[in-house]
Amino acid sequence: MTRRRWIQRLLLAAVAIAVLIPIRECVSPHDWVELRVMEVPDDLDRIVVLRGEGVEPYPLNVYHAKLFVFTDVPMGGEWSWNSPTGERRGNVQWVSGDWYGILARRETGEWVTWRLAPEDVQGPSSLRYLLGGGSATIRAAGSEAATPAPVSLLKRIWAVDEVFPHERRDEGRRERADR
Repeated sequence: MTRRRWIQRLLLAAVAIAVLIPIRECVSPHDWVELRVMEVPDDLDRIVVLRGEGVEPYPLNVYHAKLFVFTDVPMGGEWSWNSPTGERRGNVQWVSGDWYGILARRETGEWVTWRLAPEDVQGPSSLRYLLGGGSATIRAAGSEAATPAPVSLLKRIWAVDEVFPHERRDEGRRERADR
């Protein structure tokens, strides 16, 4: 094969990649990662995965659809509950951070947060930039060192004065019904 023929094939391949990657990005974005959270304590009913830049934590947004892809702020209950005990699965918009952590609500209604050790986070492969998607695993170990979540963090994530106030009303109804 001649040198000119090789150059033509390389240019054709480059054009094909330049056309296909944006199309793939519409259906399977590079930051769409299937996240598996393992070793989830039994007393947690909502989980939000945080990434940190310096000292500031930010939530990983969640993906809601596979055909028309869009993200939204996590509410903590988007996880698949059809997983083995102590495990949650969900689709998140993976953004690299200096550190990762968990914001969780205990069954008592208390919001807590803790940082994960670097060995507890196995991020997605860099191939996701070419192929789209990917998977990551987080061990939710360390909940015994959890501290109460600052109200300022809850307000910044959900931009409300009270997180899930309808659930607090429901709890009051249950208490009255028990009397």
